[in-house]
Amino acid sequence: MIDKYNLFSKEFYPDPNDLKSVDVMLDFLPDSLKLFLDELLVGKSKGLKMATIGQCLVQVARPRALVAPLQLGLAVQLHHKFGSKFLVNTLQDHGLCLLYAEVLNFESWAVAQTPITADIDTDSDSPVQVMDLRW
Repeated sequence: MIDKYNLFSKEFYPDPNDLKSVDVMLDFLPDSLKLFLDELLVGKSKGLKMATIGQCLVQVARPRALVAPLQLGLAVQLHHKFGSKFLVNTLQDHGLCLLYAEVLNFESWAVAQTPITADIDTDSDSPVQVMDLRW
């Protein structure tokens, strides 16, 4: 669940599992914006359209203050699939995703959040060295 108290902090990154729920994505939006978009939009996947357009509007209105989950997810997905800084930054210019630099910040944060696990054979007599390369 998205913590509304952390919405305006660049230190907060959403849980990737939250990106799978339209209801959680709609929780990101102010109530007044949800009401407006509910009257404006029609058709299938109305909730997803509301979340997408609403988060684009919120991100464009406050670009330095917060990280909209769907725009972050799209930027990370594009970077992973195409590895193009140009593509990510061009779509950011149109308000559709975050800057490439924010993708790199998120990836660094995600690596730091991942617990280190090692598949070590404890029955072996050979020495084992584990290195943590995070900083």
